[in-house]
Amino acid sequence: MRSGTPNVWVRSSDDELLRADTLVRLRCHDGVVEATSAAGRQARLTGPGCPPDFHLQLLLELARVNLDDRWVVVAAEGTAKGAKWARRTADDLVGRSADA
Repeated sequence: MRSGTPNVWVRSSDDELLRADTLVRLRCHDGVVEATSAAGRQARLTGPGCPPDFHLQLLLELARVNLDDRWVVVAAEGTAKGAKWARRTADDLVGRSADA
């Protein structure tokens, strides 16, 4: 990942947030994306059923993040056509969960 992106986070399938600039390994197998941090901690980013190149799609989504944005969270979302990585601000997510 790029240095200088401490405000960009990736949400795991267990709602854990991982700082994007600490991820050193992404693996996609059996429809699941797993990440490993520089400290060796592993996290499951998606449940089963994602496309075989979904980890590469995550890299592309992280590259699109505007570094001026504050507290960006990238998370897998299911759609009618499959799965995609969606980028939201933390403010949007807090507002949405408080209204739910």
